[in-house]
Amino acid sequence: MRPHLGDVPHLTEEETLDLPILLIGSVKEMADQLRARRERYGFSYLTALEPAMETFAPVMEERRGG
Repeated sequence: MRPHLGDVPHLTEEETLDLPILLIGSVKEMADQLRARRERYGFSYLTALEPAMETFAPVMEERRGG
């Protein structure tokens, strides 16, 4: 199931796109978002649920490269 901006009706589109749990874009863009969130929030661990692990792997590979 893919999230939709309407899934969080109490937030504006801008607020929804700023959520630290939401990644949108290309593999490189998502890796860049993760790097920025690590700097902003101090996140040092990520969790990918089993159904998304294979799909998320290229993002992690890209993130490690930067």
